[in-house]
Amino acid sequence: MKDGCVRRNHHHLDTVPLNGGILVKALWISIDPYLRGRLREAHVNLTFLHLLLGKIFGLGIVVILRSEREDFKQGDNPYVLDLSYQHYAVLPPDHPVTPIDKQGLSLSLFPGVLGMPGKTAYYRLNAIGSDEKVEYMKNIGVDVPFNYQKEKSIGIDVPFNYKNEKASDVLAREGPLDDYWDNVGDESLEAAMPGSRRSYCRVGAISSYNRAHYGI
Repeated sequence: MKDGCVRRNHHHLDTVPLNGGILVKALWISIDPYLRGRLREAHVNLTFLHLLLGKIFGLGIVVILRSEREDFKQGDNPYVLDLSYQHYAVLPPDHPVTPIDKQGLSLSLFPGVLGMPGKTAYYRLNAIGSDEKVEYMKNIGVDVPFNYQKEKSIGIDVPFNYKNEKASDVLAREGPLDDYWDNVGDESLEAAMPGSRRSYCRVGAISSYNRAHYGI
C-alpha cells in the first residue's frame, strides 16, 4: 500500500482476526425513521443514543462467512442489531445477533415487516390492543389510484391519501376510531384525539423530525 490507497486485494476475509466473534457479509439492512433521531449532538437527551460522526447503523440480515462462536456457524443468516452500513464486518462475541426461522420466506422481509417495524405494530394490536373486533383506516402518502377491493381484502376498511384529503374530513365521514396507533403526530393526531373511543398509542412523531413540533 505504497501510495496509501486501500484496494480490494488488501482485504483478507480468510485471515482477518475474529477474536471470538464472527465475520459477516451484509445482505439486507434497514433504513428506519428512528435513525434520524440518532443523528444529533450528544447533549440532546432522547431514547436512543446518538451516533458518532461517521458511524451509522441499521437492523439487518447477514450471511456468516466465518465464526468462532459456538452458537453460529458458517452459512447462517441471523438478524443483527446495530449493523454497520458496509459490505463486511467482524462482530465481537457480545454483539447482539439473533437466529431467525426463515420458514421459506424471503430474507428481505426480516429487517422490515417481520422485524422491528412490523413487531411494533404487532405488539400494539396483540399485546396491548383491544380484544374487540376493530376496523382499520389506512393513511397513505402515495399519489396513485387506490385499488379499494385489494385494500379491503387485506383488512383495510378506509384507505385515504393524507396529501389529498385531510384526516379530520375522513374521520368526520368515517369515524369515530376505536384505537389510535400513531407515529406521525401533527394534524393527524390532532384530528384523531376527539374521536378515539378507547385508547391512544403514541410511538413517535415523524412529522416533526426536521421541523418545529406541531402544537395541539
